[in-house]
Amino acid sequence: MSVYALTSGRDYSLFVKARTHETVVLDAGWSDEILIHISEQARVELIVPQGVYQHHIRIIQEKVSRLTIQERESWQGSLDWEITLMEPYAVCHILTRVACADGEIQEHIRVYHEAEYTESRVDTRVVLYDMARITQDVTLVVPQGRTGCKAFQSADVMSFSSQARGHIIPRLEVSTDTAECSHGARVRTITDRDVFYLMSRGIDFERGKQLILEGFLDIENKS
Repeated sequence: MSVYALTSGRDYSLFVKARTHETVVLDAGWSDEILIHISEQARVELIVPQGVYQHHIRIIQEKVSRLTIQERESWQGSLDWEITLMEPYAVCHILTRVACADGEIQEHIRVYHEAEYTESRVDTRVVLYDMARITQDVTLVVPQGRTGCKAFQSADVMSFSSQARGHIIPRLEVSTDTAECSHGARVRTITDRDVFYLMSRGIDFERGKQLILEGFLDIENKS
């Protein structure tokens, strides 16, 4: 195996060998402190399935490693990500595409660019129904002297309920003028008027809302 797992007390550790390509599924049953070490040139897809989480996850990436975190199912609780890009050309992408009907999501993401020519991208799209709530706090850190780094954050929250709440906190801590960085957030509520155009084309109200949802979350329409 190219993934080694070690459990000790409250800690759960994963070690991904160099030059391998692995898919790791986060398990809510793991201990609340998780360490993932991604070796040189390894590629890891980390999937967050539906579940209830209260976890602090530390990730260390060596040179030319690539991490993709996929959140495509609604989960509840709290996830605290601490990701360190330790060596040049390490890449981390966090892609969130979820629809939440109830409960609360609290997510804290902090990415440290500790080497030159590293890249991070946090791309979030969330749909909220009823009384669902999400708080996402993202900080991308690029210290002085880290040439050629790229750090991007974007978040778009779409609500189908006046009682749902979305709170996005984007932060950039950049101490060099050689980095390429951007950040932004938008929270909006979909009303009946937004569906009117589709209804004027013969699409009923519920199907119109579904089409908006599928387009927003990049869901392939197979019907």
